[in-house]
Amino acid sequence: MDISQTRFVGPPTPTETRENARMATLPDLFVLFIAPEPKVNPHYEEVKRESEDWLRENLWRDLPEHEIKKRCGADFCFFSAVMCPDVGKEEFRTVCDWIYWVFEFDDQFDEGDLGRDRDKGKSEVSGMVSILGDNGQHTNPSSSPKAVRERYVKSNVHFCHSVAELHGEEFDDMVVMENIRRYLQVRAQNIGLYPLLALEEQNDILSYHREHSVGHSQNLISIFRRRLGFTQQQSYDKADELLHRCYRRWYIAHADVPCWGEKVDAQVQQYLKACLDVLKANVHWR
Repeated sequence: MDISQTRFVGPPTPTETRENARMATLPDLFVLFIAPEPKVNPHYEEVKRESEDWLRENLWRDLPEHEIKKRCGADFCFFSAVMCPDVGKEEFRTVCDWIYWVFEFDDQFDEGDLGRDRDKGKSEVSGMVSILGDNGQHTNPSSSPKAVRERYVKSNVHFCHSVAELHGEEFDDMVVMENIRRYLQVRAQNIGLYPLLALEEQNDILSYHREHSVGHSQNLISIFRRRLGFTQQQSYDKADELLHRCYRRWYIAHADVPCWGEKVDAQVQQYLKACLDVLKANVHWR
């Protein structure tokens, strides 16, 4: 896929720092280990239909048809299919449903009442954390070790809290938002992938214009423009530079991974492959 010059035309806005039209060249994200065409889960088409049918009957049942079509058009199942290309149908369906929930939950803070009403947002997070904790109804399949379940719950709790934190007073006054390292720490938790700072940088490169047009400032490109006085193009270039630094760090870290024996090494390599698949999904998601 070739990314070349792209014209962005946004709606009129009273903010001086935004412009009605902007020509910018996006960095080429399809490089190194992300360059090849990704493997897609063979259950993609079937699970996409099943997942969207279930969502229509449950999570989306009160939404108008145009909102449902918009959500189906986002095709989070394709993201999941690239992120988990080798899992079985049942496991793949679980990932699809979870990612749809994540985006629905996050959007309530980005563009809904939970982001504008802090008390309401905190209450929602508290309720969700309670469900994930001891107050929820859980099944404990023998195939899922306790440590794995605990990590899953912990990562979801961090996600819920970080979503609220990103829209809290601390970020609204821009004190913490001006600290790029702190910003990346919170945003990495916000997407549930704390170790993968590169993922957040890629996401911000692609999502900047949409967030910029609606006045959102919780974006790396926005921080570069506001804090460093960069132009839009300079901000993209800086994000590209940081992204490639992360790629180099990945290769160096991968080379330094110790050996623990065949059985453990196979599991470690499987985990590292999963990390790369998440990055590939983030870029190839259409």
